[in-house]
Amino acid sequence: MFEKQKQRKFEKDFQRFSEMTSSYRSFLGTDDQYEERLQVLLAGNQNEFEPNSASALTGVVSCQQFLANSVSRLPIKVFQKTDIGRLVDKADYRTSILGRSPDGVTTSFNFWNAIEFNRARHGNSFARIRRNYYNNEIMKLEFIPTELVKGCSITSGIVIYELYKNKEDKSSSKTYKLSSDEILHFKWAGVNPY
Repeated sequence: MFEKQKQRKFEKDFQRFSEMTSSYRSFLGTDDQYEERLQVLLAGNQNEFEPNSASALTGVVSCQQFLANSVSRLPIKVFQKTDIGRLVDKADYRTSILGRSPDGVTTSFNFWNAIEFNRARHGNSFARIRRNYYNNEIMKLEFIPTELVKGCSITSGIVIYELYKNKEDKSSSKTYKLSSDEILHFKWAGVNPY
């Protein structure tokens, strides 16, 4: 008897899922109807589900980590234009920064993994460009946690980012500003893409 009830519930849920996905396959983003369908699929009318709480679901975090691992494994190369075409320039100073250790501490894999994971999770990811004072060459890249970026604005055609000094200062007004020349901003669709 119990097995028959389970089987009927499964068939009913499968039928409902099939009906919903057949008519809403073209939805991308967070349209109201899409959120309602997602709520039914993920919570089954038993629990409250908010789209912003998706990061608490193991499946979502696993997908974000899979994406971050895949992207961080991609090779990063610096090319030089020559008379015969583009060639990989292994002697360029940026090759070791981008491909070996962007911040001088972690490996390239770990650095780009953190960048991509934050981009997938928060919709944005940031890295600060540290330059040599004398020749303006890039010395290193520093990962900036997304929570430390208050926002950005455009002043005279230049994007200016406002950042908190540290996590504890978010309640106070202790911020500093950096221009777009000093920040790498990786955007993606998410909760709050700037």
